[in-house]
Amino acid sequence: MPPSAPRLARAMKYLLLDLNGTIHVGDTPTPGALAALERLQKASQGGEKFKVRFCSNSSKESSSSLIARLRSMSFPAALIPPEDVFTSLDAARRLFASTSNGSAPLLLLSQSAQEPFQDLPGAFHAKADRLPSELNVEEQQKLRACDAIVIGLAPGLMRYEWLDEAFRLLSGEYGSKTVRLIGTHRALYHRPGGKGKDGAQKQPLSLGPGAFLAALEEGAGLSRENTVTVGKPQWTFFEECLKGMGWSSDAKVGANGKDEVWIVGDDATQDLSILKAGPDSLPADLNIKRALVKTGKYRDGDEGKVTPLENQGAAEHNKLVVSESFAAWVDGFLSGQEDIAST
Repeated sequence: MPPSAPRLARAMKYLLLDLNGTIHVGDTPTPGALAALERLQKASQGGEKFKVRFCSNSSKESSSSLIARLRSMSFPAALIPPEDVFTSLDAARRLFASTSNGSAPLLLLSQSAQEPFQDLPGAFHAKADRLPSELNVEEQQKLRACDAIVIGLAPGLMRYEWLDEAFRLLSGEYGSKTVRLIGTHRALYHRPGGKGKDGAQKQPLSLGPGAFLAALEEGAGLSRENTVTVGKPQWTFFEECLKGMGWSSDAKVGANGKDEVWIVGDDATQDLSILKAGPDSLPADLNIKRALVKTGKYRDGDEGKVTPLENQGAAEHNKLVVSESFAAWVDGFLSGQEDIAST
């Protein structure tokens, strides 16, 4: 009896999961999120072929602070290991380590978010409780020598006095050197955690870093294209996450078909509308699928804000799955019916 043909390995599935707004909102897990992660882990250990990474645009706190907060919400290290969390702050820090985008940035970031930049000797660490007018001569000189500006979610620093200093650096008021504007992400708004006033179930929306980046660009006469954005939805951010999971851009499509990437989040624009560096920057060996969950900052009609993936070929790759929650999406994914609620 002839030997049976070897069984082909199944294509790998890479799950790039958003955190705040998707798996938790503020300090509260979204409904069923913990149990959903446990189901994913059990399925993976049972032979399902997928890998998970948590991709966050969080720029209000350092990765260590974010991990500590996840633990306080009862998400254990077994479900969300620190090494599987990649944030826009991590990407910003790597930018300074690997390129010449400036080594003396003005950090308009929260105190926690400034932690990854402590080893940059030229960095100026802005403080919400101290205005530029209160700096001594040496501090003013260091501020005016900055060759980059990093802006993240820092409500205490998004005030006229500090934004004015950023504008002056960008417009050449402190010298003719080139100053780069760097944003952790361009989200125009976010929903803070916790309950709102008068017993409301959620807080009202607040402005995000994107609004202040746009104001500085307009004021200094800069093109948006010249601003360096390091977080989602830049394809370079997702690509770095995938490489950390073992995927290679040099990989070829095998007999088992294309690998699959799922990007899951609550923000139609900043989580799901991938921005490319060029017309051919999305790899042909990946099927990219996206899921929008109705938690966090989701609002009715957000489905229509997700931009198509222009060079992904067949229409099936532009199919958007809309789920009531992360837990609901996991149920569909594990049952093989993840497209059942697609638009």
